[in-house]
Amino acid sequence: MTTLPTSIKHLIHAEDVRLANNELEEIPEELGLCVKIVRLDLNHNKLKSLPKTLGKLIEMTRLNVSHNDIADRLPKSLENCSKLQELLASNNPRLRHILDTYQFLTKLEWLDVSCCSIVSLDPSIGTLGAMSVLRLNDNKLTSITPAIGKLDRNKTMIRMDLNGNDMESIPSSILSMISNSNKISETAIPVAQEIVPGLLLGGIHAARNRKYLDKACVTHVLNLAGSGNDQLNENGLKEIEANKLFPEDYIYLDVDVGDTRTASILPYFDRCNLFINRALSQRGVVLCHCWRGVSRSAAICIAYIMAKDNISYEKALATVKSKRKCVRCNSAFVKQLKEYELILAKRNKK
Repeated sequence: MTTLPTSIKHLIHAEDVRLANNELEEIPEELGLCVKIVRLDLNHNKLKSLPKTLGKLIEMTRLNVSHNDIADRLPKSLENCSKLQELLASNNPRLRHILDTYQFLTKLEWLDVSCCSIVSLDPSIGTLGAMSVLRLNDNKLTSITPAIGKLDRNKTMIRMDLNGNDMESIPSSILSMISNSNKISETAIPVAQEIVPGLLLGGIHAARNRKYLDKACVTHVLNLAGSGNDQLNENGLKEIEANKLFPEDYIYLDVDVGDTRTASILPYFDRCNLFINRALSQRGVVLCHCWRGVSRSAAICIAYIMAKDNISYEKALATVKSKRKCVRCNSAFVKQLKEYELILAKRNKK
């Protein structure tokens, strides 16, 4: 079935309409006559557009149109669906715009337009006060409205993802929201944090964000985004090699250590410190990253601060966490960092 019959208009008492995983290419305008619909699932079809009459479904609280081929934008009439709580439109590769305004969608809690081609977001999204999940990852955003920083004013936000977008920077209002949140962390944004002048700590999305790397004047990359084993991907590369993303443009040091409780990262501390110091002595900027910028690359930055400032693990950890609060090394790395503290203490006595 590629098209719903217009007789769907007779389903005037239907509240839950699930048409997912079909071959639907078109939805008739008559759907708008089913005014009691509360949940409408149209995901995993072949829809290129949605009926303009969707805006007549004023009782609708959930709309799922993910995994289709919707082009350009969602119907403007959706702005009339003031009871809408969940709007899911991910994986529509030709979708460039969501809505012109959000000011009437006061109950919207969940917005997922990941893996589309979104190029902009209207600032009126900042008027929403009930948002808990915002997924904008893997789109074509080159900038983001500062209004996003208002979304957690009622402490409702539990998840946000802006990764996979080539943004030079993140507005201070969003950074402030992340800093004050107990749920959202720096792993939600495709940029790194400066731990000390010239040393940045981040995840793989910062390492993939060429516009950010250029804006931050990065010259060296300390890459820990490997698996720690010899398994090859479909292109015959180890994970650490596959994540050496711009080898012709930056100086790389690859450290292939898995984020496990059996992994040994201590033997790499001195080598990484030397790499960082040489880069900084040349007035370079180092991005130290693993996958999330939480454990492996954080351990390297902590070890560097310990050696540079001759301070304890606890003090170095506090310094790094003050710049990137999501830092949390696994227990094995913590143990090895404390061992490194003893090693440094012995060196300094000589």
